[in-house]
Amino acid sequence: PTGPMERTFHLTQAALREHLPEATAAQIYNLELGATGPYGVTYSRNGRHCLLFSRRAGSDGKAGHLAHFDAHRRALSGGGGFVGE
Repeated sequence: PTGPMERTFHLTQAALREHLPEATAAQIYNLELGATGPYGVTYSRNGRHCLLFSRRAGSDGKAGHLAHFDAHRRALSGGGGFVGE
């Protein structure tokens, strides 16, 4: 919901990239997560580290995929794996 002092825009990363400085646009990345989602994400306060997580269907939230991602290096740290199996 928007009011008279705010607006909401829906942009794709591709559309946004066209309007960003080159150095900023180079920081856009795409995570292909496959069919194990839906995924949730939580970031550290400084934005460098994020934890990606999913819940496996039928597991009552006790099993799923867990991965640590270094957003500055754009790389998984130590890989990821399934938990609660």
